[in-house]
Amino acid sequence: MAKLGLISNGVDELIVKKMGVNNKNMFSLQNSRELAQRLQRGDTLCVASVGSVNKSVNGLWNTFNDLSNSGVDFASCDEKRLNFSVDKPLPSTVRQTITIMSQAENEILALLSYCRMDSGHRVQAGIRIQAELLRILTHIFNNETVHKFRGS
Repeated sequence: MAKLGLISNGVDELIVKKMGVNNKNMFSLQNSRELAQRLQRGDTLCVASVGSVNKSVNGLWNTFNDLSNSGVDFASCDEKRLNFSVDKPLPSTVRQTITIMSQAENEILALLSYCRMDSGHRVQAGIRIQAELLRILTHIFNNETVHKFRGS
């Protein structure tokens, strides 16, 4: 039962170290396949923020499902409301929120195919839409936002 970290930059590395991940268990985004091969049931994947390691809500949802199905726990420093483990799965309201955002992402991307723009611009628009939806989702579950919403 090890803690493994996925990092996208030097700041992420410092944060993931504070989460208890040692240097030999840190992987850059470029080495994410090696990380996937190393993760075992009972391990915890630690990230500084879900936005720094995923490019879309669908990607995040697929990652969560893959980890959960493999018995791997997940911990995000910035979005603690998205943390889950085998013993403490994501609450249904969180799952529903991610599912709705994922469906919205799919529908918006499908509508792009009807836009009168060349394929290059369509791809760029799709990437920007995915990034913005993921930014909104991470803002919803950001630790600071949740505390402000609660009035703390």
